[in-house]
Amino acid sequence: MKRILCTLVVLAGLSSAEIVDGVVAIVGAQPIKHSDVLQDLRLTAFLNGVPVDASAERQQEAANRLIDQVIIRVQLNNGGYNPPDESKIEALLKQVKKRYPSEAAFSRAVVAANLTETSLQWYLGWQVMVLEFIDQRFGTAPEDPVQESNDQFITWLDAARKNERITIRTERLK
Repeated sequence: MKRILCTLVVLAGLSSAEIVDGVVAIVGAQPIKHSDVLQDLRLTAFLNGVPVDASAERQQEAANRLIDQVIIRVQLNNGGYNPPDESKIEALLKQVKKRYPSEAAFSRAVVAANLTETSLQWYLGWQVMVLEFIDQRFGTAPEDPVQESNDQFITWLDAARKNERITIRTERLK
């Protein structure tokens, strides 16, 4: 009787539990959580110096960016690419900090954006890594090096998305 009562209490608790951080997409076996989408929106807005827009449309865009990032990350892990030079990341972080009158003002802005300096530094490092991946993987053409490598990258990414098992749960983007 005691076991049945405990089971009923546990089941009752589960049935009223609220999903706090649902999965909004799955790439292969890699889940992308709603909190990942919101974090991406906060980081992007902070770096662009604009307020966070967490509308369903912007969340969908962020989810798509994160899907692309999972695909790129798999390629990076399989391809023997080196991590970016820390000095490049530090240089980007210094550029961001220059927007603020002091280190304290920067720190307050980071906290107000619901971020950490560590998450910001990681995000900047990821951006450098992606740019280096594009350069290493797709090279550059003498005529228009940036456009040529971007076109090749986009073609590759489109093909990779088509070959990957991707599930998007748009109903979880609110």
